[in-house]
Amino acid sequence: MKILPISSYSNGAACNRPSKPVFGASYVNYGGAGVIDAPMDTFAISKKGSGIKAVRFYRIPTAKCPANRKFTLEDYKNLSESEKGFIMANIPDRTKGLASVNVKIGMAIKQTFDDTYGEGNYKFISLGTSPACAAKVLELMGADVIYLPMSYAHSTCAKPWLESSPYIEFYKEFMHKKGLSNEALKKEGKKGIICDYAISGRSLELSEYMLKGPLGLDESLLDTYTMNSLIQNSEYIPDDVKDKYLNDLLKNEKAANYCDVPHFSFIDKRPFSRGIIKDTKSLTDYFETYRAKSSNAYNFCVMSILDKEGKLNGLAS
Repeated sequence: MKILPISSYSNGAACNRPSKPVFGASYVNYGGAGVIDAPMDTFAISKKGSGIKAVRFYRIPTAKCPANRKFTLEDYKNLSESEKGFIMANIPDRTKGLASVNVKIGMAIKQTFDDTYGEGNYKFISLGTSPACAAKVLELMGADVIYLPMSYAHSTCAKPWLESSPYIEFYKEFMHKKGLSNEALKKEGKKGIICDYAISGRSLELSEYMLKGPLGLDESLLDTYTMNSLIQNSEYIPDDVKDKYLNDLLKNEKAANYCDVPHFSFIDKRPFSRGIIKDTKSLTDYFETYRAKSSNAYNFCVMSILDKEGKLNGLAS
């Protein structure tokens, strides 16, 4: 992906110059006589002072760029330093702040597990969307991370309902394709680390039940942690970062807006009954094609921060 100039455009009349790109909208309206409507991945630079009569557009990777797919490490590697700087300068401060805090959290969690299990000796199993933003940091630092969209529609969800879920066999095959099976864990000599952010602990309890029960993972191959305890007990995280993460970001920000992990409820049978999910491939597509509106911008920020820290895995490959 490149930031490429597009041919100049003259609308024949002055219009108001935007102060910066507008994120989160399908189109940016530059207003005035002879309105210019441009896709949200464009930025106008004035050539004629405050009244724009001619503008040049430049592509930048917002949530819709690269088009119809997720921003990857390969995309990042293909950018020049000047392009990276331009992109970072035009990403919202909220997204940059979220990435900065999650990088600190992710680095600390990886260090804790490296100390406990040895580097490369574990699979980090990120449950639902809450841990996914920090899990992305572990992944980009080279940890083995598996994202499992597992959520439960309401607090009255009961284990017998889960046992009758139509998704069990599809989901089990999806996990196997991701390298999460008893055979894979034993062959690789890795411990599976189940991790979620817990409030009541109900979702984590049900997730453990599903993984160790209907989904068939051996309990001896798994350890379970909560993000809360990992962060609160970490010697690698300053107290102000702990407070920012636990009391602000996780409560007031929705991780689902910034990560590539959808909500998926085992007791919601509508995708199944409507034909959206009919086999393992369609379930996999349902997960892997999902992209939240700000996930590309978030992923870019995490890569950029880790790059500057010298901790971005695979950059030289």
